[in-house]
Amino acid sequence: MCKVTTAPGTLDFGTIDPSGGSNATASTTFVMKCSNGTTSTAATDNNGLNFSGTKRMQHSVTATAFLPYAISYSNDTGFAGAGFGGAAATQTVTINGTITPAQFAGATATTGAQVYADTVTITVNP
Repeated sequence: MCKVTTAPGTLDFGTIDPSGGSNATASTTFVMKCSNGTTSTAATDNNGLNFSGTKRMQHSVTATAFLPYAISYSNDTGFAGAGFGGAAATQTVTINGTITPAQFAGATATTGAQVYADTVTITVNP
């Protein structure tokens, strides 16, 4: 069994210039441990709260406005666990997020405290 021992922070894309020509990217990490003798396999997720063919963040005011995005994981496979004791080895996994210019070019603008957000539940395997 593998388990997240330090939850990830927010995957924050910051302010995105809708006229920009480059991908908007963000990353965060989480830490996991695995049972002694267990080797981690790929992390998975539940696709978030607003999934419709792709992961989507929802605008905080305009409930019908969504911003598609993708996430990937690195350093999530092949970690040989040594148990859950305080001195047991840990593995830091990076979550990388990407929003392409085609995805954000037509996004509804945000002002003030408005944001696009989603909640994704991550599972580390096995």
